[in-house]
Amino acid sequence: MRRSSAMGLAAAMGVMVGMAMAEPAPAPLPDPILTRQPSFALPFLMDGPSRSQAGAAKVELFVSTDQGTQWRLHGTVAPGQKRFIFHAGQDGEYWFALRTVDRAGQADPPRIETPGLCVIVDTTAPQLAMRADQAPTGQVTARWTLAERHPTSDPPRVEHRIAPNGPWQIVEPIEFRPSNDPRQAGGQVSWQVAPETPVFEVRLTVHDQAGNTAVIHAPIRRAAAELIGPTNTQAAVPSGPRFVDRRPLAEPQSAGVIDSPSSSWTIDRPFIPPPGQPGR
Repeated sequence: MRRSSAMGLAAAMGVMVGMAMAEPAPAPLPDPILTRQPSFALPFLMDGPSRSQAGAAKVELFVSTDQGTQWRLHGTVAPGQKRFIFHAGQDGEYWFALRTVDRAGQADPPRIETPGLCVIVDTTAPQLAMRADQAPTGQVTARWTLAERHPTSDPPRVEHRIAPNGPWQIVEPIEFRPSNDPRQAGGQVSWQVAPETPVFEVRLTVHDQAGNTAVIHAPIRRAAAELIGPTNTQAAVPSGPRFVDRRPLAEPQSAGVIDSPSSSWTIDRPFIPPPGQPGR
């Protein structure tokens, strides 16, 4: 009797293990889209016969701000409306999911578990500090640090001018060294001018992955030749830089396209909707 019970328990455990092993792997998360616009449209397409306009009475948009731990219903639209309008109350990562509800009140999917779209809202411009030196040989070196949550690996735009009110000229760097410190972005760039040409000021322009732009100016520091040699590549950045105009980059034509099993997501160029725009 005990042997039969043990065999029955073993068989039941084997079935449970088999069921656990047979569970499908969770769907991979979509790559996040970064934007500097706090308000944007979320267009959607209806895919498959079960999600046709004839079968669906409404489409619901759910949003999570804690990476899927909790989902809240953000809004409901008719299938023919084909988009939602979303406004982020603050910077952060937002997960979105769609589901349809038919005329009988049946929701598909019954439960929201994975996002169909991930958007990171970043409206903060990079914070820059820079210093620029010119050696008696004419070589100019600019060093900067960058405080930014979503930096790019692109080199910055570097310009200089000879006179206080002179035109800005884009320089051709002879050396670019990104920072090796993973906790702080930045780097060093050098270029050559004629020894008899004193540079008055340097301007540095950087942008982050969301399209925020920061511009900083730094007057040239005249340095002795020995201070610009290889031994000074790690010179400290002085405190107290002055920040000048931050001009936003033009938005790209398309921030990305993501398809999900339940519906096709398309993020067009984010925009701020006019007052009274339907969709929320």
